[in-house]
Amino acid sequence: DVRHDEFGILQNELFSSEAPKGLRNEWKNLLLPPMSKIRNYFGEKIAMYFGFLSFYTLMLIIPSFFCIPVFVVKVMLGGDEASNVMNTLYSFAMIIWAT
Repeated sequence: DVRHDEFGILQNELFSSEAPKGLRNEWKNLLLPPMSKIRNYFGEKIAMYFGFLSFYTLMLIIPSFFCIPVFVVKVMLGGDEASNVMNTLYSFAMIIWAT
């Protein structure tokens, strides 16, 4: 019983022994997948999905660099005033980043 998903791909096809070894060996970095090999093996729609997913993940790393110092300062200073100031600064940083 072979089942396909909505894109016509075998459900266990990515990790099967039939997948090209070059694709399996190169796809170790989740942030930069081998797009041309993904496109050649899975097709345009799946390649676009993984391209968007890697771009989105990379872009979410940027706000995390702002968030870590904000969290550390809030924990060290404590209190509602420090929390409000840090939340405001973080909000402005995210507004600038998003535009």
